[in-house]
Amino acid sequence: MKKITFAAAVLVAAFLFSCSSSGNEGPEISSSSYQSSPYQSSSSVWNGETFTDPRDPRGKAYKIVNYDDNNIWFAERLDIDMQTWYTHEEAMVACPIGWRIPSLEEFNNIGLILMLKEEIKNFTDLIWWTFSEETFFGIKFNETAGYTRRWGDSYSVLCKECSSSNNCYYGAVYGDDLIDDRDSQNPQTYKTVIIGTQTWMARNLNYNVPDSRCYNDSIAYCDKYGRLYSWATAMNLASSCNSNKCSSQIQSKHRGICPNGWHLPNRYEWGTLVDYAMRPLQTYGSTGKILKANNCCWPNSGDHYYYWRDRNIDYYGFSALPGGYFSDGRFDLVNPSGYWWTTSEFGADYIDAYKYYMSDVSGEATFFAAFKSDLLSVRCVKDE
Repeated sequence: MKKITFAAAVLVAAFLFSCSSSGNEGPEISSSSYQSSPYQSSSSVWNGETFTDPRDPRGKAYKIVNYDDNNIWFAERLDIDMQTWYTHEEAMVACPIGWRIPSLEEFNNIGLILMLKEEIKNFTDLIWWTFSEETFFGIKFNETAGYTRRWGDSYSVLCKECSSSNNCYYGAVYGDDLIDDRDSQNPQTYKTVIIGTQTWMARNLNYNVPDSRCYNDSIAYCDKYGRLYSWATAMNLASSCNSNKCSSQIQSKHRGICPNGWHLPNRYEWGTLVDYAMRPLQTYGSTGKILKANNCCWPNSGDHYYYWRDRNIDYYGFSALPGGYFSDGRFDLVNPSGYWWTTSEFGADYIDAYKYYMSDVSGEATFFAAFKSDLLSVRCVKDE
């Protein structure tokens, strides 16, 4: 267990009540009940600014405060359809798009230290979820310390604005950008993310090689989802490998059509990613929600008021997109589903290989067999 100071643990909740203009939001705190940090900004006192949750048919507006530049927080707890207590899994997706629950570190670095009156030290609203990386469960705040949650606990949610609506990732650790200039007519720059011991491209490969295609043969789909490849094309092997065993040609880190220093993952490397990705929620079948993009393209990527629990999280910035596939002469399932090749062959006749699969109807990320001749997406992982 990691101890934190009382003042840091309760500073945000205390501020809520110091801002309150009515008795039903908590006891009033006089100016003598807190001390200013030397880092406190003049804008840290609520000045009348509000944020209206676009999902809320009631038009509910929340007080917001800017503690420092680009450090904007709700100044009251989240209330979705009269719900003010949330499990940790709910808390991870409860804030409006462009907002998220803070980390423990962010709670400790707001720059406003409040000393509370004795009578409200144990007020229940001093318990807030965070997404602390230290425990993978989130931390609850009480009078003196932060502890890992118990299974099924429900606490309040305070939302913090993301740096931008497209950068609302909880545990993203970015690597260096990957510049792929092999196609001089269409060079590509890929963000990369470090997830556990692996470094992955943060979007699908968009490298134009013979026999690859854009969904519906539209460049606009390639720009968004990357290109689609057969297994043999992705592996940079002869097309005959789509219908024959080629295991003797598969290297342990098989580059295929990935940029130099990167390779096509085998199913065990995908498995390592999926196993690690489950840790923030510790819920079976939640890895798809952890890895899917939360701001684009999936049917549940919107901010619908009554179905907010179905939103994706994109915790690590992996931003899996539903690029669909091509099989039996037709394109299908763009937006509902995403499919990614592995290097691993499958079946006695070797006409299949393993693919990883995510769908809008499930929170899982799992593998299935696919015909090698199908055209699927490709993600590359860095050589280590």
